[in-house]
Amino acid sequence: MAALAAATCLVVALGCGGGDDESTTAAGPELTHAQVVKQGDAICSQAGAKASRELSAAIKDLPRSQGLDKATEERLVLTINVPAIEGMAADLDALNPPAADQEELQAVVDGFKDATAKIKAEPRAAPPAGPYGKASALAGSFGFQECSKF
Repeated sequence: MAALAAATCLVVALGCGGGDDESTTAAGPELTHAQVVKQGDAICSQAGAKASRELSAAIKDLPRSQGLDKATEERLVLTINVPAIEGMAADLDALNPPAADQEELQAVVDGFKDATAKIKAEPRAAPPAGPYGKASALAGSFGFQECSKF
């Protein structure tokens, strides 16, 4: 089971439209591709670290006699892993990429959202390569390093 975590919120300042050439939206100023990759990888790194801590704490709290059976693993996936990836996807979705990157970034976000929906519907049916394989591959193609590790 991949150790994943709840994503930390990325605060993006609202654009004030002060007459400069920088494009702004309610999500803030348009970012360059490099800025999207840097901020996105920070989101994914923080999500992974937090989830790892939460999973470690949850496993540590299990009675030694119980161990990590399938039911416990499923509960941890649904209460720690899935919310972490959903939060991470929401934070990635809040980034304001350049127009040329919008479709590709949306595919990454949708890939993580689709994977979490499938896990919720059938927690025990994760593919052998992991439930986030497709989304991770899309993230790697976009240029993300941390986001491609899920």
